[in-house]
Amino acid sequence: MPYRLFVAIVTMLSVLLPVSASAAEQTFVATYRAWSLFTYQDGTSRMCFIASEPTRRDGNYTRRGDPALLVTRLPGQAGSSEVSMQPGYNLQEGSTVRVVVDGNQRFELFTQGQYSWTRTPAEDQALIAAMRAGIELTARGTSTRGTWSEDTYSLLGFTAAYNAMEQACQ
Repeated sequence: MPYRLFVAIVTMLSVLLPVSASAAEQTFVATYRAWSLFTYQDGTSRMCFIASEPTRRDGNYTRRGDPALLVTRLPGQAGSSEVSMQPGYNLQEGSTVRVVVDGNQRFELFTQGQYSWTRTPAEDQALIAAMRAGIELTARGTSTRGTWSEDTYSLLGFTAAYNAMEQACQ
């Protein structure tokens, strides 16, 4: 597992999880080609997520942090997973991140600060289904400075990682 992916995930979780999460423990479980599985234990609650970093980065930016694409299995909600992205910069307010799977399945994620998500659980499930069947995903976003990035993620190993995540957090 690349160190920068680990740092990106820890940074994202520190923002998204409650303050009491400082006592929680995050564990790397396994890598499935381009995807890594993690579990996060906080007392009796367990959360699982899979993450990947881009295989290709393009854009007109001069510098940015480490981007990551994550799918998180929400605790206490059987069969409920959430897709999120972190491009490595603050996204333009009111903008969307355009996601395309295999060049033909399009999705839009809403943005807030450094993160973007689908709008509904149904959109999460549609995007996850496309990712399970796909080979490549591209995500294009615009920063608060007006620069753009387009990251390409491999979906090889996604289905195996997703299935392992489902098993780890039943």
